[in-house]
Amino acid sequence: MPSLRFILAALFIMLTGCMKQTEIPRMPTLTTEKEKACARECQAIYSQCNTACSQMIGGSRTDRQREQCLNNCNIALEDCYGTCK
Repeated sequence: MPSLRFILAALFIMLTGCMKQTEIPRMPTLTTEKEKACARECQAIYSQCNTACSQMIGGSRTDRQREQCLNNCNIALEDCYGTCK
């Protein structure tokens, strides 16, 4: 019979594996230099955001927070792209 620790670990893995991370938004089609410069600035901010998320410490205890952080970065990138048009 599996131990309680094993069952809890398996349940945790299943639950965290089911969390859906938002996709990285595609860069919109931009034509002017001003729009392209805006998109590059959005990508620079996005890079800083991702770096901050990846530096969260705590191992598996912070997996959910790290994933939410990355989701927030993806949402912010999409919103930023929207300001470039």
